[in-house]
Amino acid sequence: MLDSSISNNEINISGYYVVRKDRNRNGGGVALYIRNVIHYKIRNDLMNEKLETITIEVCPPKGKSFFINTWYRPPDAIIERFDWYENFIRDMDFKNKETILIGDFGCDWSRLVSNNAASHTVRMATLASTYQFEQMIKEPTRVTATPKTLIDLTFCNRPELITMSGVDHIGISDHSLIYVCRKISISRNEPKIIHSRQFKHYDKNSFCKELHGGLLWNI
Repeated sequence: MLDSSISNNEINISGYYVVRKDRNRNGGGVALYIRNVIHYKIRNDLMNEKLETITIEVCPPKGKSFFINTWYRPPDAIIERFDWYENFIRDMDFKNKETILIGDFGCDWSRLVSNNAASHTVRMATLASTYQFEQMIKEPTRVTATPKTLIDLTFCNRPELITMSGVDHIGISDHSLIYVCRKISISRNEPKIIHSRQFKHYDKNSFCKELHGGLLWNI
């Protein structure tokens, strides 16, 4: 749980910025870690106070900016939260930008193929279809002794820009790690150019003759 009693220093990861939105009650809250070489800005105008979400705009030095949003939806949340989430997606859609939605949606996506999906999963699938998002994670992300569910999801409206996606069962939580990889250009420092003389074919006698003849006077 993240709340005002926990400082950023306590959750810091070297080489990353952290953006957080605390729930300020038992459990919950969301956070984003952004590598410190990536240019970004927090889009408070694209956040709904009724939802546990964070939205940033990644601003590559070469290329168009795009949105990343993370959302935590509690499993017992009322289905009306999807109405609030749709309003948020619609606001982003008006910006006409590439968008990546990632988080624990509490929707078992694996049940869609069996036509045995709960109403909230169907609602999220309808939202994804309406706004032309593709769900990138294809295997269960929460594996217990009995059920296996696919509830940690990633939606992209430009899936052709994603080079890799998947699940890593690292075993430190009942939720596995999900990931997507997208190419992005990162600015680097200008190369340092050093000028030096080439002495590979140096001939001492020829050099002395040139000096004696004044041939190097203007060099």
